Amino acid sequence: MKLSAILQNGSRIKDFIDVYSLLEKLPLGLLIKAYTDKYPQAFSQIAKASLLYHQDIDFSVPVKLIDTEFDWNETSMRLSQTVHRPWITFDDEQPEQSLKRGKRPRL
Repeated sequence: MKLSAILQNGSRIKDFIDVYSLLEKLPLGLLIKAYTDKYPQAFSQIAKASLLYHQDIDFSVPVKLIDTEFDWNETSMRLSQTVHRPWITFDDEQPEQSLKRGKRPRL
């Protein structure tokens, strides 16, 4: 699991990029659940914190993606957003949902 890889060795940028890509289709909450199901002794908060800790990443490793340019700022921002809102996904094809405002129905 990528979360386990990041927790054990947070220096590989490819692991962060893989999680970034997974978040296009799967919410972090689901990844965390799978992680804690596989590793029952693991703490979800530590896994989330490891996604936000970038001090050990080796940025000297070249990153080549097939269909897009790599942007660490975008990757970092997505990781931060999903840690704070673990049930969102970042699928570009999904239309944005808007909040509906108005009166609540009477009970």
